[in-house]
Amino acid sequence: MIHGARPIKRNLVVIFAFLLCTCRTNAIAQSPEVRVAAAADLTAAFQELGPVFERKTGIHPVFTFGASGLLCRQIEQGAPFDLFASANTEFITALEAKRLTAPNSAHSYAVGHIGIFTLNLKPARLQDLSEAIYHKIAIANPRTAPYGKAAQEALTAAGMWQAIQNKLVFGDNIRQTQQFALSGNAEAAIVSASQGIEAKTRGSYLPIPDSYHLPLVQSLAILKASTSPASADAFARFLLGKDGQTIIHKYGFTGPPTTKQANHTAKHTGL
Repeated sequence: MIHGARPIKRNLVVIFAFLLCTCRTNAIAQSPEVRVAAAADLTAAFQELGPVFERKTGIHPVFTFGASGLLCRQIEQGAPFDLFASANTEFITALEAKRLTAPNSAHSYAVGHIGIFTLNLKPARLQDLSEAIYHKIAIANPRTAPYGKAAQEALTAAGMWQAIQNKLVFGDNIRQTQQFALSGNAEAAIVSASQGIEAKTRGSYLPIPDSYHLPLVQSLAILKASTSPASADAFARFLLGKDGQTIIHKYGFTGPPTTKQANHTAKHTGL
């Protein structure tokens, strides 16, 4: 009996370790999560915000970043997201019209801003991009990316849109747009203020006056098909709260929007 005790003891240790591992695995598997479709301009801010949100709530955020228009289309086609944080209000309104958002869940959470990112050159103003030294200028696709649309509006306001058509290269989203400049495939890229702050040690960033384009009022909504509406609501509240706003303001966002900005945007989006 004494000689048989050691194997039994070892077996008990193995069984205990297995049960402990299984319990931990189940605990991880059962941890609540929230699936967030987020505009590409939010990448850096949300990558910092996510761990803080999880630490405070115990909810694990899973982010999918991309152009707002493309994410909106994916949601319309049934993509399994819980919350959509768009770079504008227009795409949220489109989903509301199709009754794809939870009632009364839409909120504006920030105002975005644009500017010129360059790796080596240093323009003094937007109009400098028409000079011969700028062979290629990158902007996000205006049809799917709100920041691309704002870039088009700014170039139009500066009287440059038609004149620089042969210089333009289009990114699928605002992140890819900046990559054109970082890789040297474009001398300049019109990007978000958040990217200018994120890459300030790698190049130069010149803000474009807000008066050159419509306000970039960014909005979110919980999706009607969400399987975790409580987690989505918790994320929305965190983003709109003091901690969430403090983090995104670090990345060049302002807001939530003033009444004047919201009304100006509503006038042009049919809200």
